[in-house]
Amino acid sequence: MYKAAAIILMTMIIMVVASSIDLNDLTKEISASIVKNVNPDVQNSIALWKIENQSSFSYNDNELRDLININLIKTHQFDVVDRSRLDQLLEEIEFTGSGLVDPETMKRLGEMYGIDLFLYGTFYDNEIAGSKNTTLILKAIDVERSQIAWAIELPVGGSYLRTSLDETVDKVVSSLAGEQGYLSGKGIQRISFWDIRDFNDKPLPKQMQKQVIDKLTVRLFEAYWDVVDRENLNKLLEELQFSESGLISQEQRERIGLMYGIDGFIYGTGSVDFDGQTALNLLLINTETGVLEWGDNIKIGLNTAESQQAVASNQQELLQQEQLRQQAEQLRQEQQRQQQQQRLQQQQWESETKWTLGYISLGISVFCIIGGGVYLDKGQVEGDIELRNEGIVFISVGSVALVGMILFVADYTP
Repeated sequence: MYKAAAIILMTMIIMVVASSIDLNDLTKEISASIVKNVNPDVQNSIALWKIENQSSFSYNDNELRDLININLIKTHQFDVVDRSRLDQLLEEIEFTGSGLVDPETMKRLGEMYGIDLFLYGTFYDNEIAGSKNTTLILKAIDVERSQIAWAIELPVGGSYLRTSLDETVDKVVSSLAGEQGYLSGKGIQRISFWDIRDFNDKPLPKQMQKQVIDKLTVRLFEAYWDVVDRENLNKLLEELQFSESGLISQEQRERIGLMYGIDGFIYGTGSVDFDGQTALNLLLINTETGVLEWGDNIKIGLNTAESQQAVASNQQELLQQEQLRQQAEQLRQEQQRQQQQQRLQQQQWESETKWTLGYISLGISVFCIIGGGVYLDKGQVEGDIELRNEGIVFISVGSVALVGMILFVADYTP
């Protein structure tokens, strides 16, 4: 009971911390990764298409878009296409929101506005032992080649806890890597995905299937496979009425090969439980011959107690980070208080000095004016022109000193 309460409490702390996630830091990571992995001499122009939210993470979509564009602009490596300009273009070519478009339309985009890459992605929850464990999967599609040019999965706030799906996806990619030489010999260089169903031959929930395929896409791209994103195929596969079993006719395979140059499709069955057991039975079909060239069944289970311990550890880390942040904020406030106190002391000293100098100046001016009056009267009585002139000089100096004192005290700056 106490353990469950502790996990709930720590989860609430995570939610508080996550609510203050700095989107600017997240978008800086995005731009840094793009600069590192995309050659601006080959792919120079980027347009941000869409970012979907299938998670519990709350954010301002316009702010996220703006920050991605701003941080890309700051790299001075890419031309960033304005969204308003893009909206007008997409309306003109009847660009669909359900997926991307066929290669011919993509090439048209490139010709009209010089767009080399479309950037798009999705926020996902990867729930494990009470933690939402949110990530953002972003991809960039090469307009000319119609394939993934860049992909990444980033944790949203705090450390990411690996799930059974992550472990399973890594095993799938390792299995494919072990057969890469054989598959290359069979002419399979460029791959994509079709359908992943449950073990009762029913479709997986749309969001879950998309998340599994997105994770596989990112890992395969990182393993240097040429990948055509499943999202790009929606329109074409609907037109072809691609069978849900994953099997396609010779004519359909030839059309897909001609339009996208896809050498192989991955499809299969599976079940996903992030902090329990995930299993994937996958096959790869050669689009030219219809022969199954690869297959594997991967099953990974995580111990729930270990998952809870990992979550508790991660939550403790987040709590420590929040405490450090609060300490840093307290230190900053203390420094500001000290600086304010120093400014007040400085102002007080300046004020006291100003009035002291003012009194001195007043005394000098009064002395000069009175003394000058005495000299002036005496010079007039005795007819001593020199004495009278000295009196006039003293009065003038005293008057100037008096005016200067008034201006100085009043903080007047000529």
